[in-house]
Amino acid sequence: MLKNIKYTLAFLLLAMNAAPAHSEGVISGSGYSETMLDMVNNMQNILFGIMVEDYNQVANIAEDIAYHPGPALEKRLALLDKLEMEAMTFKLHEDRVRQNALTLMKAAERPNRVEVLESFADLATSCTECHITYREKVRSLHR
Repeated sequence: MLKNIKYTLAFLLLAMNAAPAHSEGVISGSGYSETMLDMVNNMQNILFGIMVEDYNQVANIAEDIAYHPGPALEKRLALLDKLEMEAMTFKLHEDRVRQNALTLMKAAERPNRVEVLESFADLATSCTECHITYREKVRSLHR
């Protein structure tokens, strides 16, 4: 189990180091580009916190992810309108990210290294699943 987590963390570290360069300006104007760049930076900082065993940092940033402000209401409503019937599943993805961030926060507060690693992997997976499903749709909002 720990071996799989190590591979997941190594992959995420490589992927996240490249992410800001590729995501900058991708969904400019939608309000989501800034939010996603903040989230990527937060994930990188969590990973650093895990590596140096600064679990207070991990817990604080996980809480920031759980309660990130997101785009302005009118921009969120425009996206949900564009998504139509998929708006509910989009919201479910957001809720899963929030729940996984809170789970990571609690694991870091204990602190339990294995739980922290597993929770971080779950959070990264939920972020990735949302991106796979909705990234192009959000991008198309302002094309």
